[in-house]
Amino acid sequence: MKHTSKMILSAFLITALLCGIVPQAWAVSSTSDEETKVDSSIELQADEVSATPGWELFGSCEWKINNGTLTIRPANKNEQGKLPDNTRAWPWSSNRKTIEQVMIEGHVVCGNSMTMMFFDCSSLVTADLSGLDTSNVLYMDGTFDYCSSLTTLDLSGFDTSNTKSMYIMFRYCTSLKSIDLSGFDTTNVYEFSGMFRGCESLTSLDLSNFHTPKATQMEDAFYNCSSLTTLDLSGFDTSNLHLYGNNFYGTSLQLIKLGENFTLQDELPGTWYNASGESFTQ
Repeated sequence: MKHTSKMILSAFLITALLCGIVPQAWAVSSTSDEETKVDSSIELQADEVSATPGWELFGSCEWKINNGTLTIRPANKNEQGKLPDNTRAWPWSSNRKTIEQVMIEGHVVCGNSMTMMFFDCSSLVTADLSGLDTSNVLYMDGTFDYCSSLTTLDLSGFDTSNTKSMYIMFRYCTSLKSIDLSGFDTTNVYEFSGMFRGCESLTSLDLSNFHTPKATQMEDAFYNCSSLTTLDLSGFDTSNLHLYGNNFYGTSLQLIKLGENFTLQDELPGTWYNASGESFTQ
């Protein structure tokens, strides 16, 4: 009897649907539940990120240190991966002394901070970060701080148009003899203090492309760059600085180019000449 009742009910529902008698909400509700289940499974699949065996997951990227080389790449063989925002505790930092080289594979997008990213990687010699997408980065504080063995650094792909602070970015990179920062956009940077402090192997530094209308802090920027003889700051604007001093202490500067918006507040021993050949002593 129950079986017969079910058959009658089923027949009624089919007839009712065909005739449009069953309330529309019933049919829509049933269909929506199935669609919801399907959509949820798609979202879960999209959110599932797992590391390749032997690699460690970080954000939607994965990393590994192998024979002294730190490699960072998108996880799951994706075309793009993103590192987390607001990061200070980088997962490779516990093994930082073993890193001799850094490589980026694929499209790796940084979060909003690179603060201390390679801090105290004292064995790091070469870093090719040309493939790193830094367009989201606001803070580059201490990115290479105390990378005392670093000699080769490729930052040619860096987008710094949104960056606000470069505090102690290259501090005590004592083996770095030259660095190309010609692609840097510093229009929005307010903090330059200690940026090159203790870079004792740098002999010349061309920062003519640096424009600093928002700079408010620039203390010890070139402090103890003892081999530095030539410095081009012709694009610097110091009109908004409120923290300034000791920028050229301990350098060997023989030529320094300053722009019309640069007010020299540091003491530079000896006699200096401007572009017109006029001499002045501080």
